[in-house]
Amino acid sequence: RFNVAMTRAKSLLIVVGNPNILQCDYYWHQLLNYCHKNDAYRGVKFPLHKKSPVDRLIKDMKQLNINTDVVNSKEEGPQWRGEL
Repeated sequence: RFNVAMTRAKSLLIVVGNPNILQCDYYWHQLLNYCHKNDAYRGVKFPLHKKSPVDRLIKDMKQLNINTDVVNSKEEGPQWRGEL
């Protein structure tokens, strides 16, 4: 849908929506960022995130410090399995 909306416009494209929500999507974020840089944005002021949602997600996931060690699949199962 995004591609169709962008490619069908011949001379003017008006987007009506909440920029805080739209910038959560990677492609809308790129468009909003482009419009800001080229003074083509009109509307409510909002804080444009410098990084895309994907970049922010990767950063947030790294901060979780999740142990990514692979568990040895040959380990014994739980003790209750022997009771079956």
